[in-house]
Amino acid sequence: MLLLSGCHPRPIQIATQEIPIISEPVGASVTVDGYPHGHTPTTVTLTKNRPHVIKIEKEGCKTQLVAITVRRDEHQLAVHAMYAGGRYYGGESSVYAYNDQTGEMNELCPQVITAVLAPENQ
Repeated sequence: MLLLSGCHPRPIQIATQEIPIISEPVGASVTVDGYPHGHTPTTVTLTKNRPHVIKIEKEGCKTQLVAITVRRDEHQLAVHAMYAGGRYYGGESSVYAYNDQTGEMNELCPQVITAVLAPENQ
């Protein structure tokens, strides 16, 4: 009889961040990465491992596109490189690889979106 055991890979949990979105006038449609996400005011939950594009539009107003960028928190990264899981990992490459997949030590910018939608005829 042969018994095999092994580790099942743990699913990667992608870190998220909430981004509040408000507009003047209120009630504008919000689209995130091409998918509808309701109307302002609203809060969207975005993955922190990649950039996003938010479109805010309302009939009779100019559409606004907002680029959400990823900023790496270097201080947090250095702390985790030294004490990841209570163990010293000696190098940053494994921590950077993990961070790139999960976005755990990233921050999305801007953290709040306030859109003032100008009339189309201006």
